[in-house]
Amino acid sequence: MSFRCITPSSMVIKPPSNEVERFGALRRLSVLDSERDDKFDAFTRIAMRLCDASISTISLVDENRVYNLSTSGLDGVQGISAPREETYCNYTILDKKPFLINGTMHGDQLSKHPLVVQFGIQFYLGVPLITKEGHSIGTLCVMDFRQKEENEINEEDIDGVISLSKLLVSELETRAAIINTNARQQLLQFDMGVLQSDKSKLFAAINAFKEGYVAWDNQLKVVLVNESFTRIFGYSQEEADNLCGIEFLFSDRTDPEKREKLMNDFKLKQGVNAELICRRKNGENFVCLVVIRPIFDLKGELSNYFGFISDITSIKTAEKNLGR
Repeated sequence: MSFRCITPSSMVIKPPSNEVERFGALRRLSVLDSERDDKFDAFTRIAMRLCDASISTISLVDENRVYNLSTSGLDGVQGISAPREETYCNYTILDKKPFLINGTMHGDQLSKHPLVVQFGIQFYLGVPLITKEGHSIGTLCVMDFRQKEENEINEEDIDGVISLSKLLVSELETRAAIINTNARQQLLQFDMGVLQSDKSKLFAAINAFKEGYVAWDNQLKVVLVNESFTRIFGYSQEEADNLCGIEFLFSDRTDPEKREKLMNDFKLKQGVNAELICRRKNGENFVCLVVIRPIFDLKGELSNYFGFISDITSIKTAEKNLGR
């Protein structure tokens, strides 16, 4: 595995050639200036422990600032923005390789960097967060107040942070797909009569979603699923057409109280937003993020439901294993 180890002569910033596209990719994630989310904090806690470091952050590089989506180990900077030129993340996004600085006092340029002057940072490992389109929208990084010895950081540690960064990007992109943007709402609030007459009008759109998509009619019968749904649950399109309600989601390991609440919310025409242990067709359990919303017509009558289901098992497994 290769990474960039910085030297004073390499501290030259040349903005990425695709900055406009990169800004667009970042804004489409809808996480800049968002409320704190414990799920993102889990990533920084894991990264910090992987490298036995004092600080870890998820930093998103905007046009003139770096926004700290999550921070572990450094109080008071969660949700705070810093000038872009004052962060190492500004360098990290220039390449797709991990970016390593070990011993920041070596060289006049490094010793004057704000992270060194203000916080005394001596070690920095940044992994770019690369979207499926190839845009580096920010970093998952770990930092420490002292230089690391050779036996304290190795390729296995760095590989762990890289793997974590990929899970993080997947989480960001999945959540972005679930967020209610105007364009998506217009697409999803479809007319059920049109759907019943010609499902092909929606297939092209919903099959582009990475998360599982499912729609119910006002009688709670499943009327449409996408390819990601069939992949996640193991049902064929024909089998999915025979599903009703949300009982098919539940496993024998689903929390009974949570199950009862979700069933009631669904029947009472309320939205559902929960993390569940679900069940595939073959009986396998997995952890998923479920978001279901009712759609009402102009008369206020229930038209249908739509939902997104994301398999987050790998994220939960990584967090659990690290906590042992």
